[in-house]
Amino acid sequence: MKNNYHDMYFEHHHWLLKIRQTLIMLLSWCILLIPIIITISTYLAYRTNGHQGHFFWYYAEGFRELNFLVIILLFALGIIGGLLHYNGIYPSSKDSWTNYKMAHV
Repeated sequence: MKNNYHDMYFEHHHWLLKIRQTLIMLLSWCILLIPIIITISTYLAYRTNGHQGHFFWYYAEGFRELNFLVIILLFALGIIGGLLHYNGIYPSSKDSWTNYKMAHV
C-alpha cells in the first residue's frame, strides 16, 4: 500500500526547512507561554502577599478579573466533570462503544 502524502519536514535532507520550522515553532510556544507565566506568577504573588511569585503588575481590577475567571473556570470544570461522570456511569445503549464492539465481533 503506497502512501498518498508526504511531508518534507520528515523526509531526509531539507535541513533549512527543518531549522526554520523548528525555530518558528519554538517562538510560537514562547509567545503562548510567556503571558501565561507572567499572569500565574503575578496571581500567585497576589494570593500569597508576595511570598511566592512576582508582581509584574499591580492593577486591582486585574486581580478582581482573575478571581472571577478562576471561579468561572472552576464552575465550568465541575460541570464538564459531572457530565463526563454521568456519561461514564449511564452510557446510552445505542451509542455505547462497548455495544458497538460486541455487535461487530
